[in-house]
Amino acid sequence: MRISNALCAERDAEDAIRQVALNVCSTGHPAIIYISRITKDMNFEHFLSFGVNEDARQATKTLDAFLIPVLNRAIASDEVFFKNFDKAFLESFPNVHFKYRPGWKSVVIFSINGLFLVTITIHVDSEAASLHTEYFAVVKLLLSVYLTQLLNNSAARTAHHPKANNDLHGKPLTARQNDILSMIRDGLTNITIAAKLGYSESLIKQETIAIYQKLGIEGRKEINHTDY
Repeated sequence: MRISNALCAERDAEDAIRQVALNVCSTGHPAIIYISRITKDMNFEHFLSFGVNEDARQATKTLDAFLIPVLNRAIASDEVFFKNFDKAFLESFPNVHFKYRPGWKSVVIFSINGLFLVTITIHVDSEAASLHTEYFAVVKLLLSVYLTQLLNNSAARTAHHPKANNDLHGKPLTARQNDILSMIRDGLTNITIAAKLGYSESLIKQETIAIYQKLGIEGRKEINHTDY
């Protein structure tokens, strides 16, 4: 399975999710994938995504799982759910105005260990998609293993290298790093930041690593918990 190979081979998490999105739908069309961390107060924090614009990424920050039955149900269950991607579905998100996009027919929804909520929007209607429940259960299992490994790797780095590189920790950010930090806080991906600033993605990755080291944090998940 291409998805399994991608999750095993790709070292960069964003690239791995991109490969999942490009291969998960039976029609051959790319999917929209949004993976969020579920906080203790049942809100959502963006973790990884593909095909999600910045407006939608920002909008999800206001979501409360308790107010959205389908998300609440997914979090409380091990099942994979299928919903039509239509105006009725979009209107079930209170105070969030997602744009309806023709061509997208259904959303596959599942939670992973009560830690992550995953939505995969595809070009197959929900009735047809539900015939492939076992397939999406395997996709869920693969993502579960991958995301769990990401968390374990992060915890291991923290244990062996507490709060990053001492040579950079505490040093002031450059003007460019401040610009990148601001965009990271706005939820922009490395690819989007690179395009906006006119740099290569690899340079942005290097700069984000330097930012994390200077701030003494492990990654994006801790950005909004700093006072910088």
